[in-house]
Amino acid sequence: RRGRREGAAAAAMAAAAGREEGEEDEQGRKKRLWPWLRLRLQ
Repeated sequence: RRGRREGAAAAAMAAAAGREEGEEDEQGRKKRLWPWLRLRLQ
């Protein structure tokens, strides 16, 4: 049971890391990047 749960977590992380395209993913990345970008630009 624990192995399957770890596998699912790893698969989700791989999907998040490998998925470059997708509207909802794009919006999420912009939301995450915006504060970091503002800090860099200051």
